[in-house]
Amino acid sequence: MCEKIRSLKVDRLKDVVKIGYRVLKFTKWDELLNNVTYQRTNEECLKFVGCGNVEPYFINWDTELRLAGRSFKNTYIKKPSQVDESKWKLLQLPKILIREVGLQLTAAFDEEGEYGNITGVYALYDMKPDWEPRFILALLNSSLLDFYYKSLYGSAHMAGGYLNFHGSYIENLPMSKVSFSQQKRIADIVHRLGLLMKA
Repeated sequence: MCEKIRSLKVDRLKDVVKIGYRVLKFTKWDELLNNVTYQRTNEECLKFVGCGNVEPYFINWDTELRLAGRSFKNTYIKKPSQVDESKWKLLQLPKILIREVGLQLTAAFDEEGEYGNITGVYALYDMKPDWEPRFILALLNSSLLDFYYKSLYGSAHMAGGYLNFHGSYIENLPMSKVSFSQQKRIADIVHRLGLLMKA
């Protein structure tokens, strides 16, 4: 089945979006944890999230996040002074977040650009205008793409059945395009689903 999917003449995820990972600082990212605070300050800041906050279709800011031996819940990340302005601006864009580690391929949509991360998620941004973001979200959370990823890249598994979702693999996920009106219909369902999950 995977060979059949691979042989289709479809776009790949990298053809449809830009993909970012650890956009603020790739190495020594844990140094940026000093910019995480429990109080929203007068400085520029975003709601702080990581891998554990990304659920299918929904960013759960109320989930406790563990990073570098520390716990974070309902925290904010202040704009680090040592980080280039253009990198910070990427976090403020509308984006789809994909968990780096999980039992299945899992993605959520940050429509307002209100969440910032340091590590643990891939950020998909600058979607092509003829692709509805929530349609892309539906594809990424589908059992078909989850099956496809696991079949091809299951060797990237970790203990407990968890998988590591590598950027070099997810960028090649097939994106089957339909008409924009069909994308909108699916996107409307995904939007309603997201609202129900937040309730």
